[in-house]
Amino acid sequence: MGYGGSFSFFTLGEPLDDEAMLRGDSLPAYRDLARYVFFTATGEQFDDSQIDEQRFYLGESRLYEVYMIYQPDPAFLRNVPLNLSWAQGLGPPGAKPRLVIASHKYLDEHRLKALNIEYCQLPFAIYRF
Repeated sequence: MGYGGSFSFFTLGEPLDDEAMLRGDSLPAYRDLARYVFFTATGEQFDDSQIDEQRFYLGESRLYEVYMIYQPDPAFLRNVPLNLSWAQGLGPPGAKPRLVIASHKYLDEHRLKALNIEYCQLPFAIYRF
């Protein structure tokens, strides 16, 4: 007698060690962290073909254009925030809000709203989305 339902099998990547990441000991590659934050923030499957590391673009979800300002380098993470020149470099806001995941920001909520950007701190604040 069957119970209905379905079964899915997934191959997972290397685990992300949050404590090691905070110490800067073991920072994941861009694509590895991109998969994790995209799914955690949007609840949707990450499509590797959409990624553009040069622009820090992860792809589009139903609700967002998703960006992650990240390189696996502690100096980069300390010195490259979401700032006004980076945000303006995205061009005029479109219909979908832009979800930007970064280590820190130099923009207030008023400016973020005007640019149609929702900020998420890397790595832990992604859970609120």
